[in-house]
Amino acid sequence: MNWLEKATLKFLEIVKGPNHPSVAVCLEKIGKFYFEMGNLEEAEPHFERALKIIEKKLWGQIFKRSDRLKCLDRSVFPPRRVFESPRE
Repeated sequence: MNWLEKATLKFLEIVKGPNHPSVAVCLEKIGKFYFEMGNLEEAEPHFERALKIIEKKLWGQIFKRSDRLKCLDRSVFPPRRVFESPRE
């Protein structure tokens, strides 16, 4: 990794935080660079860290959205008992 990539990664970690999606993008690009150079040992930790950041961010968003959808579903379609006859 050259000095510019190290500086960019360090800058993003300080300014945005170590678990920000921008840091994940930077890590992915560094990992891709090493992968294309054939240095898999250096690429793997960068890919793994980027994946952990993205999974953590997306997992939280999925739960937030699913909670909203459950509330919407209950308000639009109130739960019925299985053996209840449909309303006419």
